[in-house]
Formats: sequence, C-alpha cells, structure tokens
Amino acid sequence: MRDTPVIVFGAGATKDCGGPLTNEILHDAFKAELSQSQQQAKIALVQQFLNDNFPPLRAEYKDYPSLPLLLSLLDTALDRKHAFGLQWPPERVAEVRQAVEAAIFAVLDFRSPQAETASYMGLLQLAYPGPAPEARVISLNYDMILDMAMFDLSEQRMPGSMPSYGCDIRTQAYQNCLGRWGSLYKIHGSINWLYCSQCHHLDIGWSTKRGAPSRIGSVYFSLDQQYASIVNCPECSTRLRPILITPTYRKDYRNPHVSRIWYEAERALQRANRVIFVGYSLPDDDVEVIYMLKRGLGAANPAPLLPRQITVIESDVQNRDLKTHPVGQRYRALFGDCIDFRTEGFGPWLQACQLSNPLLLPGLPAPPLAPQKI
Repeated sequence: MRDTPVIVFGAGATKDCGGPLTNEILHDAFKAELSQSQQQAKIALVQQFLNDNFPPLRAEYKDYPSLPLLLSLLDTALDRKHAFGLQWPPERVAEVRQAVEAAIFAVLDFRSPQAETASYMGLLQLAYPGPAPEARVISLNYDMILDMAMFDLSEQRMPGSMPSYGCDIRTQAYQNCLGRWGSLYKIHGSINWLYCSQCHHLDIGWSTKRGAPSRIGSVYFSLDQQYASIVNCPECSTRLRPILITPTYRKDYRNPHVSRIWYEAERALQRANRVIFVGYSLPDDDVEVIYMLKRGLGAANPAPLLPRQITVIESDVQNRDLKTHPVGQRYRALFGDCIDFRTEGFGPWLQACQLSNPLLLPGLPAPPLAPQKI
C-alpha cells in the first residue's frame, strides 16, 4: 500500500545549500579558512601525497585529480599491498586514505549550519506537514545538514522523538529515546557514524561546531577529536572508523548496517506514492543506486510508480528540457517521458511550491509538467 512521498537527496542539494560538490572537496580542504582545523595535520599529509605524486597544477578545483580517482588509486594500492612510489609504502598509503576521510569531514563541517538547513527544512515541512505520514528520506550524501533538519522536524511532529536511521545505532542517548518519527536512510554512510569492524558496534558522533540536539547535549562524543586522533570501541576497544562509502570506483556496501539501510530504503520506495529527486544526477556508473531505484520503483515492484509521480530537480542555466538535458535523458531512459523535470534549482523550485498550492502533500495530483521543447 503506497502511503507516503519519498525524497531522495543527492550532492546537488548540498551544493544548493552552500556545500561543496564531490570534486570541489580536495580544493576546499587546502583553503586558508581550514588552517586552524583540528584536521590540519591530516590535510597536510594529503597535500604532501599530492605534491609527491601529481603535477603541481592546482589553482582551481578542476586542476586536482578527482576525488573518486584519488580514492580509487589509494584503494587499489591498499588492496594489492603496493607502495605508491619510494616515499609511500603501504602503511603510509593507509594513513593517506584515512587522512582523506578527515579532509572530507573538515570541509563538510566548515559550513554554516543554520543557513544550510533552511531549504531542507522547507521541503520536509511541505512534504510532511503533520504527524502522518512520517517522513521517508533517502540521502546519498554523508554531511550532517539533513540530519539536523530531520532531528528538528522529528521534534516538531512528535515532541521527544528522534528520526530512525534504519540501522542498529548503539549510542546510549539514541537508544534511550523511545519515540521515533521519520526515517533518514543514508545509503552511503555518514561522517557522524563511527563503526567497529570487530563487534559491529555503531555510534553517532556530533561536531562541536554544530549544536547537538538539546535533549542529547554532550552525550554524543566529539567528531572533531575522533577525526584528529583515535577513539576506541566502548565494547571491545577496537578503533572506531567512520562509515563512508566514498566516491571510489571500488565501492563496498557489505557493511551490515549499510546493507540494512539499503533494504529499508528500497522498501520505502516500494511504498511511495510520489518520489522527489533533489540534485541527484543519476550517473551511469552508480549501478547499485540505479538497481535499487529500479527495484523500488519498477522492475521488482508489483505496483510500479508512474512516471508522472516522479519529480527531478536540477539546476541548469540553459533550462534544457527532459530530452536534451544529460540528466533528464538518463531519468527518461529509466522511467519514461512524463517525468516532472525541473531545472530552476532546489531553492527557486521550493519557493515556487511554497507560494502556490501545497503540491507535495500525499494524495494530491502531481504538479503540472514543465514545458517541453519540441
């Protein structure tokens, strides 16, 4: 029984809220603003590795090796136990791999939380205006912007509750909260998740820059300290590591918590009466995500979602239509011609919805299609 809309957030949503795209992260990590970050030693290690192994042509973000390429090279070297040149034996390559994760955290943690959450919160309030239906949100990002909005919305809709992450989080404050409202499925992990590979313990951390939800306060441990040094598992003393399915060509989704989240996300898609994609470009090499979408919305679903119930929000100054925009073409190939394809960007599209009819409420007709060029 379909009973709720589902919202899928990609990297473009983070960009619209002031955050970086994937391939801007390396460039942003070396900006002067991060010179006082607790992750500075890790960032310096990444910079040294780049200086030793790549041409010094890095004035703009396009001059850097892409983050997926860098991570893929590091993962390949680690998998084969190869050195990366004379100065970078396997153990140092492993340090660089962890340092890149710290650099990602530093960049994503640098932004202004209050300004970031405004668009997310606006869409969530519009799509889920009351206690029912509960929010069902899938995120392909691992920043904490959406988490903050979901915690706030959960408190508004059911005081004293927290959203479900769809996995077994053992942080005591989270466990002690008996109320759950809404679900946030972060299928690529999150920078505020810390995992023990020995006993599978999963904790949530929180950045000191971002005020933790008031009912949790200081119970969450500091992510800043975790990425700067070592935090051990409270159950077996193994080192905790973040769960980040980073944009490498060697993605590994076998983590038991991540596997559970993917299952729950697919089930949410199967029950959806409307799906809204915000800033997800549906790249051809993102096979696992595309497979989940096809199973959830069509291929393995006994009642597949109709194309007119799918909205895709992109930002395109050329205002290309579904058939000529590269992203539109990919969605059209999977779901058909009648997709509600929007190119004004997340913020302007949301403002237009807020000023017109409550188009996102479940049970109402889908909004009119964007004009299509002939």
